Formats: sequence, C-alpha cells, structure tokens
Amino acid sequence: MEQLTVRLAKREDYLRILDLESRNYIDNVPEAERRDGFLSARMTEEQVDRIAQEVGIAVAYEGEELVGFFCVSRPEHWPSDSIVHRLVHYLTADLRDARMADPEGFCIFGPMCLSPTARGTGILGKMYEILNANLGEHYAAGAGFISTKNPRSLAAVAKLDWQPVGRFSRGDREYYALVRDIDRPDRALRANVASATSAIAAHVA
Repeated sequence: MEQLTVRLAKREDYLRILDLESRNYIDNVPEAERRDGFLSARMTEEQVDRIAQEVGIAVAYEGEELVGFFCVSRPEHWPSDSIVHRLVHYLTADLRDARMADPEGFCIFGPMCLSPTARGTGILGKMYEILNANLGEHYAAGAGFISTKNPRSLAAVAKLDWQPVGRFSRGDREYYALVRDIDRPDRALRANVASATSAIAAHVA
C-alpha cells in the first residue's frame, strides 16, 4: 500500500473528485456491484468549489491516486429540487427533529465516497476527523442520507456513530435519514470538567 495522505481539498483536486463521484454514482454502477456501495447524488464543479471554500471537503490519496473524498455542505449548496432538500423537509416538517429547528445550526454530511480498494480500511474515519475538528464551532448536528439498498455504506457510517432516524422517499427510491450530534467546544469543555471533578471526588473519597 502506498503512503496515505488525508487533507483538505484544493482546487487541483476538484476534477479528480468529480471523476471518482461519477464512477460511483448509482446510474453508472452495474446493478450486481451496487451491494458494495454507490452514490445517490452528484455535484457540479461549481458546487464542489463552493462546498470546499465555505464548509469543507476532505480528500484521501494513496500515492498520487485519489481514493476518497468526504464533503460537509449546507442546504443552500444544493438545488431546491434536490434530494438534500427532500431530506431537510423530512427531518424538519415530517419528523420534526429538534436538532434541525435552527436552519443555521446543522450541516449536511456528504456526499462521501471511497474507491473499492479503500473501503473497509478506516480512511472514511480519518477524513471525518479532519472535518470534525472545526464543525463544532458552527453546527450542533449533521444530517445525511443513504439508500435503503446500500447496506455497505450504512454499515460504514455506523462506525462513525451515525444511526438512521427514519426513512423517506424521492421518486421511486427510498432512503434512510441519518442525524449525528456534533460536539461543540463548550460541551466538550463541560464534559472534561465533569470528568475531572468526578476523578477528584473519587480520589478524595
């Protein structure tokens, strides 16, 4: 295995991101291979640029080959008729998830993609760690979606503590809606203080 590099995306990565995305988009993946994972949404180069500049995209390279990307976006980065807006409507209007009550308080996880050789290697988690370092300063939660016919991707994000909160449909396709709390710095500080206080109390006792 060549040296792995995980970092934030630069402009020179955009076309490679779009190429990996295209190769893994559901309509371009043979049905027999879809059990190994696929993408349900596509981005334009303009979208990639906005997302990278305004929120963040992590990329993973093995040597010179792009083997993965992970986007964190906002609803305004997507067309009003996109699956992302259907997800947001489901979470806010149908499910009434309290974490989605503040329009500025949540982000969208995805799209995220790994090449077949990079799946199951922990690279997805490494990309998320880079993005998560600053998310808590701006957002309380992240939302995402995965096709109900994509169990491998569902299992992959479960390792990052993302769990389905419901199901919604768009056209003739059905999806899991996922929401994950994001640790804000103040919450992390309170948790550290509480842990330290408990340790001191136990020591005194």
